[in-house]
Amino acid sequence: MDHLWGLLAEAHQIEDAAVREELLQEVARQCDPDAVPEIASAALLDLTALYVHAGRWTESFATFGAALALCDSQPARFAQEQQDQLLFWYGHMVDDMIDFPEVPLHRLENLIDDLEQRLAARGWPAVSQARRRLAQTVGDWPAEESAFQRWLDAGGADEPGADTAPWRVERLVLRGDPVSLAGAFELTDPVLAGKPAYRDVIGAMHSHVLLPLVSPSAATPTPSSRTAGPCWRWRTASTGMRPTRSGWSSARSPATPTRRSSCSPCSMGSTGSSARRARCISRPRSPC
Repeated sequence: MDHLWGLLAEAHQIEDAAVREELLQEVARQCDPDAVPEIASAALLDLTALYVHAGRWTESFATFGAALALCDSQPARFAQEQQDQLLFWYGHMVDDMIDFPEVPLHRLENLIDDLEQRLAARGWPAVSQARRRLAQTVGDWPAEESAFQRWLDAGGADEPGADTAPWRVERLVLRGDPVSLAGAFELTDPVLAGKPAYRDVIGAMHSHVLLPLVSPSAATPTPSSRTAGPCWRWRTASTGMRPTRSGWSSARSPATPTRRSSCSPCSMGSTGSSARRARCISRPRSPC
């Protein structure tokens, strides 16, 4: 067992992604999932981080689903810190799956329900950003408004006192109607004019209003391939539209705090698509 943990530690120090992937896959193969599920799960989660960093989403969903299933099979083998780590990742992965029209709506709804039940069982606010994002993506604005308010009531952003303006701007821009866009510009004008703000807030504000500023017609909603909701193409065409809510600190160290099994709502198998928009990998954020 110590040997396997040692190999995982060694993998974290390898800069070459291909070499690191090969070692992590070897660790996962060597692990007896019945005897040492916690090590196998850790290796799979490291692979998930590597795949996320490389934009290999199909593989990341599969490895994360396998890692979570191992924890569900023998939770007593997992330290609380490792269980919490998986719960953080669960929020991130469900949130990212919303960007894949191949994942059915009912599947996403089941995953969000399961995620929020796990959050409540852990004693954390059972409010997932994914529920708001799903409503946003399909254009169900009453549901989106309700979910956003629940999120604010539960504490909103991860850090106490953090600026929620970027989320407010994003919501208005994605609605796309003239009144909403005017509201978005009203919120961003002071920052665009030079009002002091944190760097991540400035970056988010600029990215949210970039397309409507450059080309007002770009903000015109178009039907999505998922539903008739207005957000899909706008979100996909606009790199960096969302605040960095779905990234992680490093593909090498997912331990930093931060589908296809029919019997488990958390077994996320292949989405079947490889061309995806670029992602910004940053530090981990709460799924709430």
